[in-house]
Amino acid sequence: MNRMIFSALLRLAIFLAEIFTAVYPGHLASAAKPFAAGPTDPGEVQAFVDPLVMDLMSKYHVPGGAVILVKDGEILYANGYGYADLERKISASAEKTVFRVGSISKLFTWTAVMQLVEQGKLDLNQDVNLYLSDFQIPATFAEPITLSHLMTHTAGFEDDIVNGAVFVSEAEYQPLDEFLSRKMPARIFPPGQVVAYSNYGAALAGEIVSEVSGEPFEQYIQNQILRPLAMHHSSFLQPLPEELARDAAVGYDRDGEGNPRPNPFEFIQLLPAGALSATAKDIGHFMIAHLQDGRYGQGRILKPESAQNMRRQHYVFHPSLPGTTLGFAEAHRNNISMVFHPGTTDLSASLMALLPEQHVGIFMTFNSYISTSTRLNLLSTLLDHYYPGSEPQETYPHTDFSERATSFTGSYLSTQRAETNWGKLAASLMNRVFVVANSDGTLTVDAFKGNDGNPKRWVEISPLLFQEVNGQSLLAFQVNAWGQITAMAYGDQPVVAFQKLTWYQDPNNQVVALGLALVFLLGTIVAWLLGALLRLVRRSAKLSSLERRARFLAACVILLILIIVGLIISVLAGDESMIQFGYPSALTIAGVLGFIVGVGIIACLFCAIILWKQPARDLMSGLHYTLVVTAALYFVWYLNEVNLLVIPF
Repeated sequence: MNRMIFSALLRLAIFLAEIFTAVYPGHLASAAKPFAAGPTDPGEVQAFVDPLVMDLMSKYHVPGGAVILVKDGEILYANGYGYADLERKISASAEKTVFRVGSISKLFTWTAVMQLVEQGKLDLNQDVNLYLSDFQIPATFAEPITLSHLMTHTAGFEDDIVNGAVFVSEAEYQPLDEFLSRKMPARIFPPGQVVAYSNYGAALAGEIVSEVSGEPFEQYIQNQILRPLAMHHSSFLQPLPEELARDAAVGYDRDGEGNPRPNPFEFIQLLPAGALSATAKDIGHFMIAHLQDGRYGQGRILKPESAQNMRRQHYVFHPSLPGTTLGFAEAHRNNISMVFHPGTTDLSASLMALLPEQHVGIFMTFNSYISTSTRLNLLSTLLDHYYPGSEPQETYPHTDFSERATSFTGSYLSTQRAETNWGKLAASLMNRVFVVANSDGTLTVDAFKGNDGNPKRWVEISPLLFQEVNGQSLLAFQVNAWGQITAMAYGDQPVVAFQKLTWYQDPNNQVVALGLALVFLLGTIVAWLLGALLRLVRRSAKLSSLERRARFLAACVILLILIIVGLIISVLAGDESMIQFGYPSALTIAGVLGFIVGVGIIACLFCAIILWKQPARDLMSGLHYTLVVTAALYFVWYLNEVNLLVIPF
């Protein structure tokens, strides 16, 4: 299937399908010696950072980018790389070039929420419905959703990244409140219990900011955050104001040969979740404010206790793993504790990391896609250089682990997924990981890879807790009351978990069964055609009237099934805008045909029953026909399972 489509789906389910590889898997190549005192000399920082960034951009064919490093309330180093506009040869600048920063926008939304909490206008632990006037969140579960749930990504919403849920065309861009009401995702987890990254949740918080403050969200952020922080080259407006548009970096994807290809400005429908455009220098001001507990220069955007609360852990899957704060993800490396947030769109990639105890902030941004794991690899290289740690202690598998290993193995599905919309088709295939037991007493998870591109190996260090062999990453599991493994979390991606699937829930098994059913149905058509041809040539006995009608009916059903398969493939292999910007007409047709197939199968069932009542010489025909009906039934069941049987009228 089309690589661009699946990469877009993974990138915009935004954050978790992107960081299936290791967040901190080791060094990028560098011959420089560790500089253990931390970054202090701008010249030394430039000598170390510039080659790494340029090599990274060259490897991934990225036209331009910028990096800024702040320390002790000051900008220590800032630099632009490559081109903001490759065609016009306009250089990228940390001070002037306006980049899209993707989900780093959420940190501004969360900051706004905390400002209103300070004013007594919001309560983090109250039902969000108290603050919504135009629509309400359904009471799917007994517990209401709170702002704290939204900020820790534990509200329990499904992930919807298709049909205009993230990206839209300018002509179809809607007011935020209307969109949030019309495209509300289902609640699939009880609030506070399961972490599942949610763009909708962040956008909902932005709408609450607007309602409570009485200002449009973009204007509130401008007045209460951007202006006090002297972020004069930043905005949530779409399109950008003319004075910023002149300096905006062009966003690039890649053509079939991997070369940069310019694209128009991206419109983000979930504005508070990902629409900020900013210079690296402006983001530096924001980092300084958070590192200084809300203060920047003579101004203040948060009280110290609020800023500290935003960096404090509020949810964790396992006590030994990093968790989520009120807006950030936690991480640990070389005994350094930090909070971070990546930002990704189809045409940009950014990363912000704060090291509060070291008073250091690091931000990088690029005007083309680079995977989150690759960005974090660069961050880990910086940390290893400026804050080197000791070599990890060698660990050995428990002697009885091989007896218990199979309880951990199997398929796991990301909690950041679609459940009730047709995006489930891609999510079930792409947001899945496999845990495998190795002969040396370790586990591997296919998607969690080291810098060498190979899956990391994990060794048990305590019950349900595993450590990366020769590394620092952690992996943890949960069990139910019967001691069965039910879920897993990867310490390097704390805003998502993975739920263990039974064999019949495994999308891989479902697809294999679907493939077998389709091959059988196609083979049946071929066999029937050949049989008819042989009877004609040999002038042998004709089929009974009943069998002819039954076969004709089944052949029509099979033909419709093949047409449906072709329509689905045409969508998955076509222009990704068909998926992102609307409901493809091909899927509407497929849904209608699916219902017709269902009616045809009911008629075929009656034919099968009658065939079984025929004389013994027709039993084989009855058996074969029953298998045909069963295969067709499975196809319709699968369409319903991935929500393609629903007609979006």
